[in-house]
Amino acid sequence: MDSPPRPTPPDRTALAALIADIAPGARLLHVRRLRGGLSADVHAVELQLLSGERRKYVVRRHRPAGRHALPADTERESLLLSLLWSAGMPVPEPILADAGGAYFGVPMLVTAYAGRPLVQPRQPQPWLRQLAEALCSIHTINPERHDLSFLHTKLAAGMGEELARGLPPRLRGMPLAEEVHGVLTRRLGSISWPAPTLVHDDYWPGNTVWVSNKLTAVVDWTDAQVSDPRADVSQCRIDLTAMHSEAYADSFLDAYQRSRLDGPLPEVWFFDLFRGLRALGSLDRWLPGYHDIGLTHLSLAPMMARLEQFLHHALERAH
Repeated sequence: MDSPPRPTPPDRTALAALIADIAPGARLLHVRRLRGGLSADVHAVELQLLSGERRKYVVRRHRPAGRHALPADTERESLLLSLLWSAGMPVPEPILADAGGAYFGVPMLVTAYAGRPLVQPRQPQPWLRQLAEALCSIHTINPERHDLSFLHTKLAAGMGEELARGLPPRLRGMPLAEEVHGVLTRRLGSISWPAPTLVHDDYWPGNTVWVSNKLTAVVDWTDAQVSDPRADVSQCRIDLTAMHSEAYADSFLDAYQRSRLDGPLPEVWFFDLFRGLRALGSLDRWLPGYHDIGLTHLSLAPMMARLEQFLHHALERAH
């Protein structure tokens, strides 16, 4: 199992320069690491403004060897956050983007602090309903109504290319993986495709933040693209299954389908299989992130058992 990268606090001199630009005259009160970020160093920074008001910001610095360390990635995310904030979507207010690394030597994004993740709710049904409704609102952003030309587009052809490459080495010879890959390959040409929308592409409870049991924002838009909305639905279903149970995943899907103004999405099972196949080979790498965000009771064997059962049920729907 991979260990989480060692987090590094922001350099105080660089942080002082940043504060002078986003809140001139403000006094630094606290710096606190925010858990759950495995591809970036994320910290909450609390300031006291000249007016006496206290205000929190989130400073996210991409790691030099991370997947999104290129300046273009931060530029793209900054553009998207501005678009979503202007459209009234549940995202944190964008404050400053430093794609060139002028402050910390790496691409960096500053947003307003919007809350903290909630991953073990005392009342699961309202929690699942809010997760579903937030995702439905995100999926109303589409290329017909908004300029999303700065994002990558991945539709059926991209899925076909991924399937054509075959199973990754660690899944070869695994009967369940072989069966899922075979079904996906055979059925790809017969699947119906809704109009593409904005897709977060890493939508799970750890990328949402909450205040007083209310979902306030969806965060970490580094993987966003124009694609099929079912990709987000199934990804969240898989994480819910791994974190809690398949019953959580099914309740989330029911709430999502009821919230859609355009009617329920068809053939979600196909994306359950597609995303689930990826998860089969990645669950051990996800586990440190689950632990870091507070789900320390989780262990790999029961998570894998839940995922395998989830895939067997998706295969039954496929047949």
